[in-house]
Amino acid sequence: MSDPNILIGDLPGTSIELHTMLSPDDYTRLKHRKRYWGGHWDLTFFLAEADIQGGLLDEWFNSWLMGQVVEYFGGAITWRGVIWEMVRIKDGKRQQRSMSNVYNAVKCVYTRVNSSVQVETPWQINDDSISRYLRKELIIYKDNIGDAQAVDEANAALMVAYDAWAQSTDFNTSSKDGLEITVLGMGRLLNNIFCTQTTPTGLIRVDSFIQAIWSNDLAPNFDFLIFGGVDSNPLEVEREQRAPTRCGDLIDALARGGNASTPYRWYIGADLQFRFQIFDNEPTMEWRGMSRGGIFLKGGGRITWDANPGVLDDVTLPAVPAISGDFLQQRNHEIIQQFSMWQGQSGPKPELEQLTEAQLLADLDAYRRMITDGNFDRLHTPGASPGM
Repeated sequence: MSDPNILIGDLPGTSIELHTMLSPDDYTRLKHRKRYWGGHWDLTFFLAEADIQGGLLDEWFNSWLMGQVVEYFGGAITWRGVIWEMVRIKDGKRQQRSMSNVYNAVKCVYTRVNSSVQVETPWQINDDSISRYLRKELIIYKDNIGDAQAVDEANAALMVAYDAWAQSTDFNTSSKDGLEITVLGMGRLLNNIFCTQTTPTGLIRVDSFIQAIWSNDLAPNFDFLIFGGVDSNPLEVEREQRAPTRCGDLIDALARGGNASTPYRWYIGADLQFRFQIFDNEPTMEWRGMSRGGIFLKGGGRITWDANPGVLDDVTLPAVPAISGDFLQQRNHEIIQQFSMWQGQSGPKPELEQLTEAQLLADLDAYRRMITDGNFDRLHTPGASPGM
């Protein structure tokens, strides 16, 4: 089986041009993962010094962070995201650039002297960094300080975090010289920012909540994303959260909670469309057994790099109707939560996202509590993690 080409371009929204193409002869260790909740999740690959000539790896190490990556296979885009971290290995030295510790919008939540009431500063921002890396927010917390000091604290945190400075992690590595690249899917970027739609207090329909988050938080900060639709969800939930909540975490929790009887799904795929949809229990794939070729699309087509998580029909098992209240149609159906695909692998590997149907039922129960208990905050309650 052949492997994909990898296309590298500018920061999404800056340019649609994909200016560098890597063929399977240029890279090794390619692996991607896709999740049912979230869509394209992560992708990694390695560029060996011996395969990329002319000092290009040093240039790419300095310029590619947050560049767009497109995996292209069989005439279609099979994975899409941005470069989150790079590790340069050269002559015994291991050095990295990472978005993990980059923040270009910082504010301080604090209490004044002799007061227990929390107040906050305006966002302190670095416009050049936002233009280069997109907006990435951080909130710091201080007690018993004055207003001017709180602003100084926010600016001090911003000063050391607004750029992805190179950091050496080893001077004596025996690893092969080259460039290790980690890419995150577009859905992972939603946690770069905090949700601004958690006030005023009171109940709000889930579909209205998601629409408000899209219009006021996602669309202004990620102008390369496209609105793909929000399915109707009349369940009312508490709008207020007990602590500032990142957009991705909140959307994920709302999706898993569903409408109190059926979970929903959110994801961003190859077309850059953000979607929030009710769970579809119609199988999209079938497992025929290894002796009969393994996994196929429902209807017969083979799947490899284009495999997407969803409902699988295991035709090697009896087609027994599901019990009442089950999300699935039959007992031989299952949710593929996550797929991984490796370079040289003959087909996708199913993986667990560490969630079971019992967890989904617990999520739904948590949302039922939100309807009747205004003090219940699912996102910050032990045992009710949204799983991001």
